[in-house]
Amino acid sequence: MLIEPSLKQAKESSDSPISNSIRISILL
Repeated sequence: MLIEPSLKQAKESSDSPISNSIRISILL
């Protein structure tokens, strides 16, 4: 469930792709 909202935030905050990658890495 945490992956879905994180992906949505990643799409919305395309300015910081690095942060999104880190969040996804932590979830994985």
